[in-house]
Amino acid sequence: YRSADLGPEGAAGSVQVYDAPPITVIALGVQGDMSGPDVSSAIERLTVWVESSGECTIAGDPRQLSYNGPKQRAARRWHEVQIPVQRADAH
Repeated sequence: YRSADLGPEGAAGSVQVYDAPPITVIALGVQGDMSGPDVSSAIERLTVWVESSGECTIAGDPRQLSYNGPKQRAARRWHEVQIPVQRADAH
C-alpha cells in the first residue's frame, strides 16, 4: 500500500495483489456505514466539484476505500471515496 517492497505481487487466496502506477485523486472522507446510496452521494459531490473547478478533469472510475474491519461499529467506520483526476490543461 505505501511502497512496492511491502510484499510480492501475485495471488493471495481469492485476491490478486499487484502494483499500480501512481495516480492523482480527489477524495472525500466519510465516517459511518457506507451503503450504495451513501457512496453514490459522495461520488456525486466529488463529480460536481471537479466539473465546476476548471482545474481538473475526471481521469478514471471512482473507488471506495474502507479502513476498518467488521469488528468496528458501523457508525465509527472510516471510508474514503476517490475519483482519479488530471489537470485540465493536461489533455
